[in-house]
Amino acid sequence: MIIGTGKEKAISTSEILRSYHDQFSRILNSGGTRLMVIGYSFSDEHINQVLIGARERGLRMYLVNPGGLEALGQERSELSKIPLAGLSTRPLSTTFGDSDDPSFSSFLRFFAG
Repeated sequence: MIIGTGKEKAISTSEILRSYHDQFSRILNSGGTRLMVIGYSFSDEHINQVLIGARERGLRMYLVNPGGLEALGQERSELSKIPLAGLSTRPLSTTFGDSDDPSFSSFLRFFAG
């Protein structure tokens, strides 16, 4: 994990980080991938580009974010074109704290495939 700015440069100069990024991209672009995104701000362009590219190969995203679709931002219209497999704005502590919670049932359906 890289915190702060300069992430793309840090990835390009680190063999292990480059390997992680390549593997992330390869898996998402393998076709028909489902990805649960929890609390990501969508502010890292190098990650966003992988997500947008994987959309063309059938990526479906389950978004877990208190801001809901607003997390994608107005200026990120390409990200908003990624089909959603689900959406939860509930805190994970309440979702997993009650097995009767609709969000919990939605999570189970996502993981069941």
